[in-house]
Amino acid sequence: MTENLNQTNNEIMNENENVNETRPFTWWERLKYVFVNPVKLFDNLREHPRVLFPILLVSIGMVLLILLRLDSYKEFLLTKLAEQFAKQGTEVPNLENLVNTQLYISIIAMAVVPIVVWVFKSFLTNGLACVFGGDGKFKNAFSVVAHAYIPVLLGQVIITIISLIIGKFEVLINFAVILPESMVGGLLYNILAQIDIFIIWYQILSIIGISQVYGIPRKKSALAVLLPWITWILITGGLATLKATGAAM
Repeated sequence: MTENLNQTNNEIMNENENVNETRPFTWWERLKYVFVNPVKLFDNLREHPRVLFPILLVSIGMVLLILLRLDSYKEFLLTKLAEQFAKQGTEVPNLENLVNTQLYISIIAMAVVPIVVWVFKSFLTNGLACVFGGDGKFKNAFSVVAHAYIPVLLGQVIITIISLIIGKFEVLINFAVILPESMVGGLLYNILAQIDIFIIWYQILSIIGISQVYGIPRKKSALAVLLPWITWILITGGLATLKATGAAM
């Protein structure tokens, strides 16, 4: 009798575990597992790809973080624009209007640019993962990339806190800070300026996620994730270098 009861209890527990494994995670569970158990998160996203939560979280979060530092950002833009016009030797326009325009553009960009980057990365990653024998669709890749990006938002929260404490908008945590000042504006500088510990965290989570969701080895997943990223930073770093070279001339 006791054995039968134990067997029944075990069957009920197994059924409950199966239900928990197959149901889509709540937004809170997904946020939690990004940090404490990403493999479990991505296993769930394989069956239930979700994108709305990370889109809203990152878009709204980025906008709120820039709004918290709006005054210091305005001062930062005023200084940068004044320096730019001074170097070019051109007549300084109405900086107040120019800065206000730049503020609106920056706020919109903060909400939109991450999503555009995710689309670019997901499109290429999905294609490469399928070439490497994976089984998935664009939405699967987008779901992985969007959730993997959440630590980057955490990095922006930390930067905002530091910025508010020291009263300075620009807080650099990227790897370009290790370079001498003589290399500012160069290609290596502009590439390293796009890389920090949170971006690396983002790439690692993406590699884990693509591997779990597409069912491919981590090495192939790393290629599928890193090749689009390297392409992106080389293009943007190259464009920034050309812009800096043109401004210097």
